[in-house]
This record gives sequence, C-alpha cells and structure tokens, in this order.
Amino acid sequence: MRLAPEGGREMFVYLMRTYRYSCRSLAEAVTAELDRRHRDFGAPKLTCSKSHIGNLRSGAARVCSREIASAIEQILQVQPGVLFVPKLHTVQAPTAA
Repeated sequence: MRLAPEGGREMFVYLMRTYRYSCRSLAEAVTAELDRRHRDFGAPKLTCSKSHIGNLRSGAARVCSREIASAIEQILQVQPGVLFVPKLHTVQAPTAA
C-alpha cells in the first residue's frame, strides 16, 4: 500500500498532530494492534518501527505493508483507503517482433 497521492501525507501528519501521536507512540500503537490481530494465528510477529512512521511522515517513504496501513488507518480513525491506496504495478504487454 502507498500513501494516497492526493494529500495522503498531509492528512497523515494532520491526524498524528490531532490525536497527539509522536512517531514512537504511533509505532507502538500499530505494533500492539498488529499483535492483537495476529496473536491467534501463530504467524511471525509483525512490527512497525518509529523510523518507518517518521519516514512516512516526512515523505522519505511512501509505501508500507497492507497490514501496517490498515492498522494505521484504524488507529487514526479514518475509513480504509483514505490514507493508503493499493500500489499499482505497470505491466507491459509483449510486442510482436
């Protein structure tokens, strides 16, 4: 998933400020939400680092996993798809020689 191209990063920063999350506190909340969602599945532990949140906030990073994007949107109380949209891949059709 990637931050929405139309104001996704600005909305992300605004919501972090509104709900008074630092990069560290949001990363901890996301990790706790991921733990809550996946604790019964025996899957490897998913985590979110404060540096990744900081990179999303600054614009140095624009993509994250679907699970992390979903957890961030839930914690910041926005509808799915408001902050993050699916990353589209371009496929080139084969050409006849």
